[in-house]
Amino acid sequence: VVAVLLAALHRGETVTVKPPLEVQLAGLSEAKLRRVILALAADQPGLVEVVEKEINWLTTMPAGETSGVAPAAPLIAVDLAAIRREMRKDFDRINSVGGGDYSRHYWDYDEAGQFSPDDVLEPHRTLALRLLDAGDAVAATDVICAMIDEWGEGTDGLDEWIIEGNEDVLSEAAQELDTLLAEALLSQDLSEEQRDWWLERISDWEDLSQFEIAASALEQWWDYPPLAAAMEGNFGERGAWEGEAPHYADELALVRLHVLERQGRRQEYIHLAEAEGQTSLYLNMLARVGQVERAVAEARLYLTQPDEVLALARVLVEQEEVRAALDVADHGLGVGEPWRGRELARWTVQQAQKVGENALALRAAQVAFLGAFALEDY
Repeated sequence: VVAVLLAALHRGETVTVKPPLEVQLAGLSEAKLRRVILALAADQPGLVEVVEKEINWLTTMPAGETSGVAPAAPLIAVDLAAIRREMRKDFDRINSVGGGDYSRHYWDYDEAGQFSPDDVLEPHRTLALRLLDAGDAVAATDVICAMIDEWGEGTDGLDEWIIEGNEDVLSEAAQELDTLLAEALLSQDLSEEQRDWWLERISDWEDLSQFEIAASALEQWWDYPPLAAAMEGNFGERGAWEGEAPHYADELALVRLHVLERQGRRQEYIHLAEAEGQTSLYLNMLARVGQVERAVAEARLYLTQPDEVLALARVLVEQEEVRAALDVADHGLGVGEPWRGRELARWTVQQAQKVGENALALRAAQVAFLGAFALEDY
């Protein structure tokens, strides 16, 4: 890296800045693209299987699959090949050092064999979420599928002792990919035929995970009767489910709520959050749509954790409802274990002082101090 920087500094005229791969490929004819692919496959035989898999998926894809909700022109640059390369490098590194912390030529044996999936997935997960926020759910899905493919290949190639030492985090990462895929698919306008195609594709990944969340999202879609009724405000004790809710019901509910919020469907969001027992999110959205009195009243009845109270109080401040925020915060100072309320208490001290609520500020300061006995809270 240093050598490259020095070369750029002293011989800048010799440095060539290449355009992104997508731009380089855009001007190639079909014949030239075929030559590029064949040359790469001859040089790297492992690519043949990848290309065959992509061809199989593309040729079996229902018509209109790529229409989705992608914008006319890409808003955020996506290089799927780069994502695959980076993930392969990360898994090669994990296999070579066995996870854990290896620095200055010594091992931290307490962490040997352990690794964080975030080190591999985080930058690509962030890109997928940025694409979803930008309205390009098709590109986000492509990114997520590349992540799933490489995660499956990478974990298959890990030494057995590394896998055994990371079973829990590997399972959690697979579920996170499942959740992310469900959100990307639910963000698109897929036909029934397209949803069936995706269910078949998901079955190709069953060795990695069951992908229960994405499968349920595709099977129920948005017209599953109990779900459709719940979003209209008609639900009972089972919420958005006809029978007993599965173990992943909360995760699927959060996925649906993310999509509804992104699409501006706030009333449906409120109904579904209430139906699925996502009380904190339900109250926060009530505050955002202007139902402040109702949000405060129900917060006093149902919120039992200081962090939930703080989340609502912050939303109320964003809505310029400072008095209501302090009312909620005052209630929150008396809920949950004392050590959990320190952040809420500190926040309340600052907000109360701004509007001259000195008695509330003093009470909050006492709660903050008793929660941690820290000098800065004295």
